Amino acid sequence: MKRPTPVLMLILLAAVTALAKADAPATQPAAKTIDASTPMAFITSYDQLAGEAPEAYQALYYMSDDADEDLQRLAHAEAKFDAQVGILQKMVQQQWDNDAVDQTLHALGLKSLRDIQAATVKETGDRASVIFADGTPGPDLIKTPQGWRLNLPAFRKSLGIPVDDYLKQIHQLAKVLPDVADGIANGKLRTSDAVVSDIVKRINAVAQ
Repeated sequence: MKRPTPVLMLILLAAVTALAKADAPATQPAAKTIDASTPMAFITSYDQLAGEAPEAYQALYYMSDDADEDLQRLAHAEAKFDAQVGILQKMVQQQWDNDAVDQTLHALGLKSLRDIQAATVKETGDRASVIFADGTPGPDLIKTPQGWRLNLPAFRKSLGIPVDDYLKQIHQLAKVLPDVADGIANGKLRTSDAVVSDIVKRINAVAQ
């Protein structure tokens, strides 16, 4: 299973049992933690949401008021996944360091904060596109009255597959996170290399 380019993926990693915390109320509103004044400020500060609830992430997705059911389901699933990986990210960072976070995110096929900081942003009017240093495309952004946001309708168009198929991939990848988090919490995964190996093993298993 290979996940299509994700909505804004610096994010990743952390715990659950701890994953259950992703369903708890956000500790502070996203508006207080995110600088949405420019595209680069927005995508580099997105990392600060690690540990927040899904609602904090979904508030940063742009959708029209008349968004159809598929787009709403996509927003809900993506926000829940972002919250889960954000918790795991926080856990890995506290246990080890930023290098471990990068390795974990990359094992999951996601981009880290360092990848985002090295990306190129092209701004055209109220739209912006992101290209990572390795040439892969990042999220499409759109400027709203509240500042820059992730352009979810554009993301859906970029998938190249039906929303239902993408959601199946998201759900498969999400299954990996609780066991990895538990392994860190109970000491079975004692090093960041062990975390990466466990992730790779579990992703290969769900892909079969």
